[in-house]
Amino acid sequence: MNTLIVYFSWSGNTEKIAKDIAKKTGGELFRLERQIPYSKDYNTCAYVEAKEEIDKKIRPDEETSSGCQPVRQDHPGIPDLVVYIPNAGVDIP
Repeated sequence: MNTLIVYFSWSGNTEKIAKDIAKKTGGELFRLERQIPYSKDYNTCAYVEAKEEIDKKIRPDEETSSGCQPVRQDHPGIPDLVVYIPNAGVDIP
């Protein structure tokens, strides 16, 4: 494996694109997940839960993401790293 695609997806749109990237590159997928899933209601998710995370600078927990090992910048087996997350005009984690 030469490419690791790290992604976060609430609605499935980002996941679809990440899977397409993996298919085209032969890369491995690594899904970041929230310990407590976001509300299925968009307004609650975006304007309450996600806003609180942004305000408090809360980041995803590596230990609960896809059961994979934490990703390190110096990982010798992964020369290419693609990070794909939705960004609706907010700070990138």
